[in-house]
Amino acid sequence: MKPFINCRRLAFLVLFGLVFIQCKKSVPPPEPFGPTPSARQLDWHKMKYYAFVHFNMNTFTGKEWGTGTEDPDTFFPTRLDCRQWVKTAKAAGMEGIILTAKHHDGFCLWPSKYSDHTVAQSAWRNGKGDVLKDLSEACREFGLKMGLYLSPWDKHSPLYGTPEYNELFKNQLREVLTNYGEIFEVWFDGAVGEGYEGKQLYDWDGFIQVVRELQPNAVIFSDAGPDIRWVGTEAGFANPTNWCTLNRDNYYPGTPDFMDLRSGNKNGTHWVPAEVNTSIRPGWYFHPEQDTEVKSVEHLELIYYHSVGRNGNLLLNLPVDRRGLVPETDSTRLMELKKRLDATFTRNFASNATVSASNIRGGDAAFSPENLTDGDAETYWATDDDTQTAELILTWDTPQTFNLVALHEYLPLGQRIERVSVAARSGENWEPLAEVTTVGRTRFVRIPKTTTNQLKISILSSMAPPVLAEISVWLRPHDNYLLESEKEKNARMAWWRAAGFGMFIHWGAYAVPGGIYRGKEVSGVGEWIMNHGQIPIPAYEQFVRRFNPQKFDAREWARIAKAAGMKYMVITSKHHDGFCLWDSAVSDYDIMDFAPFKRDILGELAEACRAEGIRLGFYYSIMDWHHPDAQGINYPKYNDDDSFNPRFPHYRDEYMKPQLKELIEKYDPAILWFDGEWIKNWTEAQGKDLYQYVRSLKPDILINNRVGKGRQGRQGMNKAGEFVGDFGTPEQEILEHLRRLMENTDYRRRQGQEGRR
Repeated sequence: MKPFINCRRLAFLVLFGLVFIQCKKSVPPPEPFGPTPSARQLDWHKMKYYAFVHFNMNTFTGKEWGTGTEDPDTFFPTRLDCRQWVKTAKAAGMEGIILTAKHHDGFCLWPSKYSDHTVAQSAWRNGKGDVLKDLSEACREFGLKMGLYLSPWDKHSPLYGTPEYNELFKNQLREVLTNYGEIFEVWFDGAVGEGYEGKQLYDWDGFIQVVRELQPNAVIFSDAGPDIRWVGTEAGFANPTNWCTLNRDNYYPGTPDFMDLRSGNKNGTHWVPAEVNTSIRPGWYFHPEQDTEVKSVEHLELIYYHSVGRNGNLLLNLPVDRRGLVPETDSTRLMELKKRLDATFTRNFASNATVSASNIRGGDAAFSPENLTDGDAETYWATDDDTQTAELILTWDTPQTFNLVALHEYLPLGQRIERVSVAARSGENWEPLAEVTTVGRTRFVRIPKTTTNQLKISILSSMAPPVLAEISVWLRPHDNYLLESEKEKNARMAWWRAAGFGMFIHWGAYAVPGGIYRGKEVSGVGEWIMNHGQIPIPAYEQFVRRFNPQKFDAREWARIAKAAGMKYMVITSKHHDGFCLWDSAVSDYDIMDFAPFKRDILGELAEACRAEGIRLGFYYSIMDWHHPDAQGINYPKYNDDDSFNPRFPHYRDEYMKPQLKELIEKYDPAILWFDGEWIKNWTEAQGKDLYQYVRSLKPDILINNRVGKGRQGRQGMNKAGEFVGDFGTPEQEILEHLRRLMENTDYRRRQGQEGRR
């Protein structure tokens, strides 16, 4: 028997359903806020990470900026293989390559009809070569996008400085934008050297028009866009607050206000997001002497977090060598980075979480918080128009362990969010973990390793109703102390911040002459007598032979510090003169082997400080006037700002690092206080590597900012930017006090006499 159907009731239900559906559709999406990205910009945002290749005439001349007068035959790669470049980039997880088609010297990597300084005039491949053609074919084969760098500045062209040059440059643009397939980015460098400033009035509007006509999908890069901007530094980071918007008309290629570009402009007039460009080596071009200076994998990982994870794209430079290949060391380091990124970004813990929100736009499922974990970048969660703060809670059935949260705004509707906090459920309470500012395309929020079944993300401030496309939660399983969260650093620094008062002791072989050499007083601070007195190494060694402080009493020093209210003590384990106050297995130039004292000063101090409840730290000079692989070759002026020792990497790796390992493992110091970082051999990248190395030996140790290159002279605090180090070191100023009780940090005979009087 067929069931009875009430047709009138059925019609009513159908009509009600249609009305209900129409009502649900009536909840409109949020209105776009401020400038929004174009289609080409949205495609660029999706790329995240790609390669810069500096390969040109400078590769063979050893320069960074050429002269424009080079013999074209100088360009002669013996094994050029663009397929190797592309395979390397793809294996590293990169999505494209931008090549320096023409740098400032004007040499063109394609046979341009508008220059006589090109591959066509070189002997390479009998003048028939075309690097751009090789690269475009390789990119198509392996599915990578191709971009081109062209320098408007041309030191070779005789037309440079005339209106005719603009037409020449536009013709060269037409050549490279029509003969090599689709181009995803055109990179205009605003650099110009001394003597060339203002010589050429560039037709930027005309240049842009050519790109728009021939490659409408390509984004254009310069200091001021128009599509994407330089980030204002080549150190590999965007500022923690980073807006995609910029008051574009206030800037131009070569703008002196480039520091603004690190953050963009809140409520800017145009959508001009930041591209972070940096090199895997100190230079942009290949220099064989930099083979030992490839950035560490920890440093590269930090760069990735501070570019991609701060609302930017990362353009990482690979200096192709004179063979025409990505060097093996560089390739290996890229694969190490890829391995680390894969280890972190393989399992998204948010994908199996339930997400709830304090507000859902119109109560409509189209804007549900479940969109945040659906893996679809085109869906999003949004709030009502009158709601600019909100809370999102991720809940798991069982506790999960993670240390990184990633947030992604829905960019087609603009950038809105100003401030976000993250907290974890701990019993009945919420434990604060981190607070950050802008989000944009991607924001990584580093937190301590946390195990919980609930995570709360609070939108604390937004310029319009917040709109998020995705939340992801990850576990970075490996240690990288450069990625320490702010909460972890605050916990590690707590004792030092509370201490407030410590003793700094400069003591070594320089106490023997006491500022006097050959019967004459040497000007300057006592511990610098070897340099200021221009004392040869053999002569200075005689002071070490006489260093025999029989009245040294470590317990008395520690008791004096404690009685004065001091909480820690730092002593010079090795000053610039290279003499070591402990028995070093790496060197005989120490207290036990070279001096008559034959007592372990650092060991006795460590024991005495423990007995008095004083924390002990060690000063260690990166500079070394005694070691032949460091500054020992610089006599008579050891502290020569222009000197560069090619053997320094050997000193760093085979002498300095093993000595630091000895100090940590033998004496367990609370602080390592570096100095001498101003030498030409030392770089910020080496400082970051050394910081990571020391923290890997003792994770809770504190390290001053002189481990890197950020210090501003005696003012002591770091320059604007992202330099390594836990605390600044002003001299004779507030904060980390280096106040000298007398004129110098070390004993001088004249001062001793004045002190007795």
